[in-house]
Amino acid sequence: MTSDAFNFQNYPNAGSDPALGVHDIVTTATMERWFGRSAVCEHATGTCTPIPVAAEWAKQQATQMTGGHCLGMAGLSEAIFTRRAATEELQPGATTTRELSLATPAVAAGIASWMATQFKPTVQNSLVALQKHSLQQTVEQLVRGINAKVPESMFVFWSHEGSAFGHAVTPVGVDYNGRGRVFIVVYDNNDPSSFSTIGYDISSGSWVGGEIKTSPDAPEYSPTGEAGSLLVVPLSVLQQHSHAPWGGADLPETAEVATTGGTSHIKVLANHHWRAISSTSVPGAVKGEHFLPFVDGAGSGGTLVLPPHRTMAIETDGTPTSGRSQFAVHLSVMLHDERSVTIDETTSCTTAGCTAPTPGGLSVVQSANGAIAIIAPKGATITTATPRGVRTFHVTGMATLDAASTALSGR
Repeated sequence: MTSDAFNFQNYPNAGSDPALGVHDIVTTATMERWFGRSAVCEHATGTCTPIPVAAEWAKQQATQMTGGHCLGMAGLSEAIFTRRAATEELQPGATTTRELSLATPAVAAGIASWMATQFKPTVQNSLVALQKHSLQQTVEQLVRGINAKVPESMFVFWSHEGSAFGHAVTPVGVDYNGRGRVFIVVYDNNDPSSFSTIGYDISSGSWVGGEIKTSPDAPEYSPTGEAGSLLVVPLSVLQQHSHAPWGGADLPETAEVATTGGTSHIKVLANHHWRAISSTSVPGAVKGEHFLPFVDGAGSGGTLVLPPHRTMAIETDGTPTSGRSQFAVHLSVMLHDERSVTIDETTSCTTAGCTAPTPGGLSVVQSANGAIAIIAPKGATITTATPRGVRTFHVTGMATLDAASTALSGR
């Protein structure tokens, strides 16, 4: 394998090395660079102390990396190749990407930082736009980048045996066989020992992956897809400045969901009925995909961006995947006035299967006057962040839900 690839494979942020989760927390300096000082810091000058909602958002992104760091590995390796990052600055004495060690804190933090770029609102908007490209447009964009020696991250989305998957790989070459097939050679961070290929059929407008893994320990198989499931994302898109995900008075409000051990979806209350999010569910709403490459082989994620100043009701549903030891759903909602709420529910599974998720899932309802109502089952954990600080609630009954809702409503 080329010296421009890492010598280790995609990894979770806990389990084999719990300390890695510490490096997955987005740093204050990174948030300040991405979103601007006024959106992140308590004061206009001096050392930046992040406002509570910013500090909580940074921690939540580490939660999103529980299953893997494929975009981080793809992004950082490309940044080094294109001289936007230097190995010497990450690890003194290292001259190539392959010499970098995951045990070096700056390397782990750098990978996590690139992984977290997908959660910037501007990147989410770009992903939504890129999903509208035809496969021919996507492949042509990729070829231009490779010819200019500026490789770009490739996002691959597909489903397999009822579960949805996403993975980020690095295109390194393209070959046309003269018979209507284009073969894209990629560095797959789930299997850094060899190259993989993705074939594009010009006549059918579809693609098929050769020997792609859903996780480092999973068996290889060949996923397939069509337009909208194969995206080429320039580093410049991942690097661009963005407004903060936590809403100011006039910024959109967002909801994120991440699931391990199964799948879940964001639903919104529209016309008095709960509906899975679509482009027509809420006027002005934007649905995006999260790039969540869970290394346990099962996971899903998504994001919803809502216009500001509207009544909002967010709910998740969930379906465990058989054979998993645990099913976990994480819902995070960023509200106006620099407030956020996250709800985590984890269900243990046995050989007989997982306990059915709580009917109604996890819900956050915001009325027109800004008051919040939170719905979550016993055993769930709720974390609120407001200008007054961060609070954690372990749900034991309605009194806990009332206390969390009151804290978030600012009353």
